[in-house]
Amino acid sequence: MFKVVHLDDNGGTDALEFYDFPPGCVVAVSVCLNDAQTEALSRVRGALLHQFGRRIHSVDARKGSVANNTVAIADTLLPVYPDSVDHGLIKRLVTDLSLADINWLMYRCEREENVPGIGRKPYYVPGFGDLVFCGLQGVVSVMRHVAQFNDLGHPICQHLRQGLWLLTYLYDRLSLDDPSHPSRQLDALSRALKQLFEPIYGLPKYLIPSSFGMLVGCLYQTVMEEISMRVGKWTEFGSSTVRNLVTASLQLYGRAPNIQLPTILPAPAIKGRDDDPNRYNCSLAAGLPHFAEGMWRNWGRDTFIALRGCLILTERYEEAANTILQFASLLRHGLIPNLMGDGLCVAPRYNARDAVWFWLYAICCFEDALAASEGTPIGGAKKSILNRPVLRWFPHDDTPGWPAENGSVDFNNPPEDRVMPLCDVMQEALQRHASGIEFRERNAGYQLDCQMVTEGFNVKAGIQERTGFVYGGNPHNCGTWMDKMGSSEKAGNRGKPATPRDGCAVELVGLAYAVVTWLDRAHTASQVYYPHEGVEMPNGAKWTWNDWATKIHNNFEEAFWLPEEENTCGGSLIRQGYYKDLHDSSDANAEAQLRPNFLVAMTVAPDLFDTWKAWKALELTRKQLVGPLGMKTLDPRDKDYRCAYNNSDDSCDFYTAQGFNYHQGPEWLWLTGYYIRAKLIMVQRLIDLDNKLLCSRARVLRECQEIMLRLNNHLRSSPWRSLPELTQANGEFCPGSCTSQAWSVGTAIEAIYDLIHVNARMHGLEFPPT
Repeated sequence: MFKVVHLDDNGGTDALEFYDFPPGCVVAVSVCLNDAQTEALSRVRGALLHQFGRRIHSVDARKGSVANNTVAIADTLLPVYPDSVDHGLIKRLVTDLSLADINWLMYRCEREENVPGIGRKPYYVPGFGDLVFCGLQGVVSVMRHVAQFNDLGHPICQHLRQGLWLLTYLYDRLSLDDPSHPSRQLDALSRALKQLFEPIYGLPKYLIPSSFGMLVGCLYQTVMEEISMRVGKWTEFGSSTVRNLVTASLQLYGRAPNIQLPTILPAPAIKGRDDDPNRYNCSLAAGLPHFAEGMWRNWGRDTFIALRGCLILTERYEEAANTILQFASLLRHGLIPNLMGDGLCVAPRYNARDAVWFWLYAICCFEDALAASEGTPIGGAKKSILNRPVLRWFPHDDTPGWPAENGSVDFNNPPEDRVMPLCDVMQEALQRHASGIEFRERNAGYQLDCQMVTEGFNVKAGIQERTGFVYGGNPHNCGTWMDKMGSSEKAGNRGKPATPRDGCAVELVGLAYAVVTWLDRAHTASQVYYPHEGVEMPNGAKWTWNDWATKIHNNFEEAFWLPEEENTCGGSLIRQGYYKDLHDSSDANAEAQLRPNFLVAMTVAPDLFDTWKAWKALELTRKQLVGPLGMKTLDPRDKDYRCAYNNSDDSCDFYTAQGFNYHQGPEWLWLTGYYIRAKLIMVQRLIDLDNKLLCSRARVLRECQEIMLRLNNHLRSSPWRSLPELTQANGEFCPGSCTSQAWSVGTAIEAIYDLIHVNARMHGLEFPPT
């Protein structure tokens, strides 16, 4: 019938050899582990207990998952051998890691590691493909799927049975032998993990996937628990949405590959729990995987839209300060660069007129957060950075600067004109706008931008003397976040910006108002804190910060509110009231379009808005622009609306060829955070005007919570465990989008922070908790 055959002399592998087996017969075979396998499994159990405080549950053992600290009856069937790692060592080593180390341990996509000096790709699983991350998250995303569906036939399980190369990959990339991220803490963890995983080599092949999944899952959970204690006290008591969002922010801030970042002058660090010697080499990636390394990693606009959520609210103050100061050192023409460059051979580019306003506003938010954390009024924070020294790479517009002078400036004794406090750098940016900014980009032409016509390289920005509004741009360039330049010769859109948005962009007017009102408070609080009292206009008039703010306030509603228009024949509305996208634009049609940019202004500068009109605009936005995850970038009723973005579209369609409709309908997630925050602000103002509208708050809270639930569902289901840059219509996947985007995550964190704050206030609770 059959016999047992020993396949090796050591008795490690046996097989059943069938012979003369009659058709229709059934055989039942009982197998048991040999002594070596029994000890190996017991050591795995010991590791789970002594390192993570977990035991295998009898049911969960079959599924490859881990139960809580309860002990099942089946646990008594095998002894728990002591594992070879000191009790609790893994948890202690994880506690010793900096957040930059945790970024390395958990994440890092291909473009971050497959660069000169590292040359590593994410792990390839035969029959499945590359994992999305080189770090632990890449493995866990797949193993969670295996556990959820009990899919032991998954290619990763088959691969683990064939050999344990994946284990070696995981701990080898943490070793000091790899010079790409020198960290003694990671090296210590690497050696401990090598010991932790050692018993798996002695298991029978059918037990390897589940045991691997349990050990990796426990390690992952330990890291997640450590993260929750490092990123702001308010997050410790938050929902899974809070935890998932703040964890997503960690994958975006880490060691910057293939880049030399601007130097930060020595200064007392904002010491915290995460004092990491590698912190000056880290930056906030705009998005993964497309904007992860080299000249494409650091974008001024994206960075400072994301900064408050990703770094300030998570109390990563040192990292936020470094980011602010690095961009301050690159101020030129009164602007910060939109594209920083790589610090090696690619120079920064100054073609965005909005990045500097997001930078200025981020500084205001940073200083407010520091003051709140220290319990002091504005201007009283001991860790304020307004007087931190900044090394100016471009003290004059024609200075060769960075990276041309890299290596030739003595940072220990820099020239006096190269160093000034941050508050003076801010003032220069504001005064340059008041005086008027007008220049032609350096190296203008095909080598800088092969699509743009020559007029597009002329950059202009300033302040309207009549209104106080920020203005700029021309019909041939696109200096705000809606920056798609046409590139299809066949379709006839090459050299034509899809959304030039020249004139006064509504979000920049709101940001300017928020900045100058903050500066008015700062200067009033302490002339040492912010010594400048205003700006001087080209006609010689001197504006105080209050003068400037008053001008904007007095002109905003008249300039941007587009009132309802009735059909004179039938009395029905042919246009509902809303806030225009632009003022004084060269394109009257574009000026009057309904876009979500006013939400930024409404959030940062709610005092500019009439409450009842703002509520009407928000309700129209809810009906016309809100998608499952993101905000439509244009009203679907508009003739220019095209909702499917495809950068590879080689058609003759002027409106879509080569992704011309990037901002003409696709749904962008970063604006969703501003929608939620604006809604929460304005519903409270409605209630303050009429207490009978109290019921409106419950409806708004429910709507905002439903949006956050959809975002969380995406976070949990995406192998990237993050939020994308954009989607197609109705939340459909967009292949051309980054799958993890900093500003999408950052503004979502801001939104849920405000949502928790409103809920706490309703119930009389302190927020943030002390």
